[in-house]
Amino acid sequence: MKATLDEAADQAVQLLIADPATRANPYSVYGALRAHEVYRTPLEIWFAATYATCHQVVRHAGFRRRHGDSWERRAMLFGSLGRRWLDDQARWMLWLDPPDHPRIRSLVGQSFSARYIEKQRPAVEQVVNGLIDAIAGGGDVDFVQQFALALPLTLICDMLGIPVSDRRNFREWTTAASGTLEPMPSEEVQDAADRATDAFAAYFSDLVDERRHTPGDDLLTKLIAAENDEGKLSREELISNAVLLLAAGFETTTNLLGNGILALLRNPAQWELLVGDPGLAANATEELLRYDSPVQMATPRVAITDIDIDGHVIAEGETVVAVVGSGNHDPARFDQPDRLDVQRQDPSPLSFGAGPHFCIGAALARLEGAVAFEALARRLPQLELLETDPTWLPTLNLHGVRGLRVRA
Repeated sequence: MKATLDEAADQAVQLLIADPATRANPYSVYGALRAHEVYRTPLEIWFAATYATCHQVVRHAGFRRRHGDSWERRAMLFGSLGRRWLDDQARWMLWLDPPDHPRIRSLVGQSFSARYIEKQRPAVEQVVNGLIDAIAGGGDVDFVQQFALALPLTLICDMLGIPVSDRRNFREWTTAASGTLEPMPSEEVQDAADRATDAFAAYFSDLVDERRHTPGDDLLTKLIAAENDEGKLSREELISNAVLLLAAGFETTTNLLGNGILALLRNPAQWELLVGDPGLAANATEELLRYDSPVQMATPRVAITDIDIDGHVIAEGETVVAVVGSGNHDPARFDQPDRLDVQRQDPSPLSFGAGPHFCIGAALARLEGAVAFEALARRLPQLELLETDPTWLPTLNLHGVRGLRVRA
């Protein structure tokens, strides 16, 4: 029996890595991983796949981003030693541990606190309604390009103080850079990530110099002030983390909005519930994060000591990945997990992680989702899905549709 379960889990891992159809619908194979709760793959990486084990992994103080030579071993495994993208990401707070992680995170934390983000609600509502004005009555529109991408890209660029005229290449660059977050990125993917990293570095280097001479009321200016305060932030850290904030600020929320509207229109009874009571939008956002998470896997963690997770010992130096997309569909935690229910009590998605690396942009993403879904339900109640089988992004971790045709 154990051999059969192991074979099913091994096959699930292979399909997740190599099969585009499985990447488009990873929930079809997650059950094989949940049967183990925590599973050591043939790649010698552990997957935590149940809600409970994912929750333990992302919160456990014994797991860090790096330990010993783990960063170097990861580079060797990926064939990325000396790569420009790897050197840049080494400075991302996403990949850092104390004391560097809290030092950098604290510098941007105030601009992403729940209280500060709530004050941005009027600005979010203005952008949302402007985008709806542009697509309403427009017939066949691409919801991803004309709404789901435009909303978070506008807002995060406004927060960073990036001029409107400079924004057209960002999606291409972030798509290239984020390809390295996938399991075993190919040489072609890494080449594209190197080019994107160079483009971002050049752009932000020039913008930082400009903003230093002409400060604004924006997050980038605040980070520059921290750079000027000796010991708080280096120029390299500033530029690398500005790239991270930009990319993380719109890539995942684009997928939340695109996946969300697709799910709602594929489940018309749920869309009608939201149309009938747009006040459900905040809860619907949580449910949509659970139902089809924009991020399927938390960033890998390394054990700094032997750690027991539900009877499975992850040895010091071993890597574990919390498969939050699987945990969000765990029947031990959710009744009928594969069913969309915008009225679900306590959806509690794992999509933003937990602990020290809890997504710093969670409050902003939740606000954007709640405002967007409420306004769409109020103003476009007849929204119609024209593309029942859209093309999904080729990535597994960043999970979303490339485009989505709807009649507005």
